[in-house]
Amino acid sequence: MRPSPPLVRLTPGSAIAAGLLSVTAGAGLTAVLFSSIVLVTRGGAPMAVATFFLAMGFAWPIWLIGLAIFGAPCWWLMHRSGVRSPWIGGLAGAGLTFMATGAYVARLSAPASPGPSDTLGAWLFAIALAAIGGGTGWLLIRIAYTREAAR
Repeated sequence: MRPSPPLVRLTPGSAIAAGLLSVTAGAGLTAVLFSSIVLVTRGGAPMAVATFFLAMGFAWPIWLIGLAIFGAPCWWLMHRSGVRSPWIGGLAGAGLTFMATGAYVARLSAPASPGPSDTLGAWLFAIALAAIGGGTGWLLIRIAYTREAAR
C-alpha cells in the first residue's frame, strides 16, 4: 500500500474556508462544553440548550479573534517552514489555546487568591479548551491544504 501524498497545496479560498470552519468548530465545541457544565450543575435541559446558543454567540468572535491574533502568525510560520502536518497543527492549536486561556486563568486567580478547588476547576477548563484548540488546529491544516496528485 502506497502512502498518501503529502499535503502541499494551499489556495486563498481553502485558507479562508479552513479558518471559518475551524472557528465555527471551536466555538461550537466550546458551546457544547458550557452547556454540558450547565446541564450537569443546574440539571435543566432547557437552560443547557439556551446556554449553548448564548455561548456560541459569544465564543464565535472570540475564536475568530484568537485565530487572527495567535493562529494566523503561527500558521504563516509553519507554512513558510514547510510544515503541513495536521498533527503539528493540532499541537500548535492546543498549545496556543492553553497559553491564552492559561494566561487568563493565571491573571484571574492571582489577585483574589481563590481556594484550591476554584483554581483547579479553572485550570481543568483551560485544559478542556486546549483540547478543543488542538482539534481546531488539526481541522484547519487538514482542510486548508490539498494533497499533491500521485505521479
